[in-house]
This record gives sequence, C-alpha cells and structure tokens, in this order.
Amino acid sequence: MKKIIQSHKFTTKMQKKLVVLFLFVLSAFVGLSFRLILINRDNGEQYKRQVLSQQRYDIRVIPFKRGDIVDCKGTKLAVSEKVYNVILDVSLMTEKEQYIEATLQALGSCFDLDMTEIRSFVQANPESKYKVLAKKLSYDEISPFVELQNDAKNNPDIKGVWFEAEYERVYPGGSLACDVIGFTGKDNTGTYGLEEYYNDTLNGINGREYGYLNDDSTLERRTKAAIDGNTIVTTIDSNIQGIVEKYLKKFNEENSDVAREGNGAHNVGCIIQNVNTGEILAMASYPFFDLNDIYNPQVLLGMHKLDENLKETDEVITQQMIDAMDHDTLYMHLNAVWKNFCISNTYEPGSTAKPFTVAMGLETGRMSGNETYFCGGFLWYGGHKIHCHNRMGDGTLTVKQAIEKSCNVALMQMGE
Repeated sequence: MKKIIQSHKFTTKMQKKLVVLFLFVLSAFVGLSFRLILINRDNGEQYKRQVLSQQRYDIRVIPFKRGDIVDCKGTKLAVSEKVYNVILDVSLMTEKEQYIEATLQALGSCFDLDMTEIRSFVQANPESKYKVLAKKLSYDEISPFVELQNDAKNNPDIKGVWFEAEYERVYPGGSLACDVIGFTGKDNTGTYGLEEYYNDTLNGINGREYGYLNDDSTLERRTKAAIDGNTIVTTIDSNIQGIVEKYLKKFNEENSDVAREGNGAHNVGCIIQNVNTGEILAMASYPFFDLNDIYNPQVLLGMHKLDENLKETDEVITQQMIDAMDHDTLYMHLNAVWKNFCISNTYEPGSTAKPFTVAMGLETGRMSGNETYFCGGFLWYGGHKIHCHNRMGDGTLTVKQAIEKSCNVALMQMGE
C-alpha cells in the first residue's frame, strides 16, 4: 500500500494576496488614525465637554449653623438643630432595573410616604436628579434607612437616595421672651427682635463640597468647611422674664371682659432694668406667641380687630372672624402681635415721669425749688394745645404743689 502525501505549498499567488490584504488593513488603520487626529483637532473640546458632562460630579452646599441666643446665665433661648431632607436621584436609581424596586421598598418601609405618587413621579421623570421626598427629619427618623443603605452586603441595590442636611431654628422656651427674641424665616433671615437686629452676627458662611477635574481629567473632590455664626449673650434673665410674663398673663385673665369685651387691656407691657448698669433684665408685652408656631391664629382671640389704618376698633376677634380672614388680613393682625409693644409703640410716659423732671432740674441747678408757675388750664407747645387735668387751671403753684396736683402745665414749664 502506497501512502499518498499531500503537499501544501505557499504559492506566489497566495503571497501576493496576503500582501494586498496587509496593505489594505494598514491603509485602513492609517486612514482611521488620520481621521481621529482631524476630529481631535477640530472638535476635540466639544467632545471632551460632552464626555465630562456625563460624569457625576456636582457642588453641594454645606449649611452653616446659626449662632445661639442665650440669657445672662447661659440658658438657651434660641438654638439651631440639624435636620435632614430626603432627596431622591431618579436617574441614578433607574440605572439598573433591580435598583428601582429595592430602593422604593426601602423608602416605603422607613418613611411615611405616598409610594403611589413617588412611583408615578419616577415613571414620568426618569432623568430627575433632585426630588424632595420629606423635609426636616431628625437623625433618629432617617437612621433606619441609613442603616439599610450602609449594609451593602445585604442591600446592594438601594441606590439614588441621599440626605440633605440643614438647620432648623428652635426656641426651647416656646413663648418666653418672644417679643425680645423675634424669629427667623426659612432663609435664616431674622424677623423682629434680636434675631433681626443681630442677623449678620448670628449668621455664618455656607461651606461647599465640590468636584473638579485635574490636569489628568481625573475627578477630585474638595470640601470647604462652613463657618458657623456667633452666639450672642443677652442681659435677659429668663427667671425674671418668666415671672414678668406670669403676672402679665394673670392680669389679662383677671380683667378680660371686665371694663369692656376682650383682653384685659389693649396693650400691656413691662420692662425690668438694673438701675445701676442699665441692663434690661426682662421685657414683655401681652399677648404672647409661641416662637415655634408663629402663624398660629389662636393668639388673636380676645384682641380687638384692626382697621385699614392699623388702629384698634371696638370689635373683638372671634374664631369665626379668624376663619373668614384672608391671608393679608391675618398677616396684618399677626404682625401686631409679633412686634414688641415696649419699644415699637409711642406713648406718653404720663405722671410717673414728673418727679424725674423735677429731680433733673434740682440736680443740675437749673431749679432751686423755690420757683412758682402759673397754670391757666392749658399750654400751647409745638403747635399742640396740651391741657392740664384741671381744664379751669390750677393757678399759681410752687414746685411742691405742682407735684402734688400733677400739673401738666407747671411741669412743662419746668421741663422747658
């Protein structure tokens, strides 16, 4: 038996075909390289921006903590407590199908949310990166979800939820020293009282966490810490303040609907001062309002309704009137409660100031105490006709008699 051995020779024809194929592939690579060079030269920056725009890097604001307000003994009257907003990044949550259900189930089990509404939002807004699901939650309220999210081994598919930190203004004393302290809005802007007057002192500067690309186009993160606001120490003594408010409230309760319908007085206030230093130890006016619930209209009950000129009428505010008030009218009446009557309203100090007028005259030597003054019942001053309580006039009075009779005309002459 003969073996037939087949011979496979690499013929010249085959070699030529291989050379042609090699040259063709080489030409294609050269052409592609040349094309890439042209694209990079003419449109490189445009494509680079498109690529960078798809990377996940952002700027996150780190909120400052507004300074506290404390009394003269360090008791906190106003503080800022950290709270958290629950934020949903739908675009991240929908990157993979398994992320969606795992994340929504975790949200539903940890927070009191309308999951039907959230699911509808996710379907309608797949590219959304910022959806607020809940606001101003404490850390205890978000901690169950945080624990689930951090347990990557057992819950690897919870994605797209993060917590935005901010501060909420809290007033531990409720209505204590409400007229003096004032309150803040959502933007950390003080309204009325110390909150407004020392707004720039109490506020700090927000920090930032941001990402940027270095020379190698590598994403890097940097954090600029927030600068917290300053704490202010007041001269208010919260114990004395509490006593003052206790008796202002007692006065109102005892005198409500006695002389007329409504509160015991249209306005009533009290200031307690250290006469040796001038420090204000307490300042209050009635009615009080809860600094943690400033828009509660119930504080208006018993007050007298204001007219278009912001003057009190004889009509007492009732619950039915509150229910019928529009926003502007309600806000106008609340403003009347929020302002500090002790320093905002002008009023005549009355006869209590007369001994001080005489004392000043005697101490400065402008009066000897032996002068006499004539009261004809009134005196024109500054274009105004100011009467004495005795419209017929008290006649000629000595300094002592002017004090005894509380004569307006005689005291005006002494003051002048």
